[in-house]
Amino acid sequence: MTGSIPRSVVCFALLYSALHLIIHAVAEVEGDQIEVGLPVTPHEADALTPEERCEACQIVLRTVYGHFGRQVPSRRKLAHQLRHECNRHYQYRKKCILFTRLNTETIFREMANADFKPIKPCTLLKECKRLQSPIVEGAEFPSENATLQPTSPPAPPADTTPAVTLAK
Repeated sequence: MTGSIPRSVVCFALLYSALHLIIHAVAEVEGDQIEVGLPVTPHEADALTPEERCEACQIVLRTVYGHFGRQVPSRRKLAHQLRHECNRHYQYRKKCILFTRLNTETIFREMANADFKPIKPCTLLKECKRLQSPIVEGAEFPSENATLQPTSPPAPPADTTPAVTLAK
């Protein structure tokens, strides 16, 4: 079969074309309009709203920053971890890989600051607008000197059920 198209591929293509024509013929007879379920361009399938892009950018940067424990070792390791994290976000993957590859230096500089917040580099890289809010308002990364304070166990609930005595 060298140089020829397998018979199964040809049969599938013919069947698909015939099915497509039959559906449109039935729709014309009934007067229905058919809307194709596929987007017009491939980019529309992966399109995210600006809010979703901003949120995804912040999630990627926050996760990578947390992975390194607030101390990014090198640009090379940062680029590798960014690429790995971008691959985990399906709809944002292509855009994420592109903007992190081109802006690794900027992201590294921002992550080197002690007061890193994911919204800052995302705004610099134009993934977020200036007035968009961070994904996490109050919770930030724990400081290096922060220690967990032991908490006392909760008191057992008071017995509020009345005791029942049986008389004989």
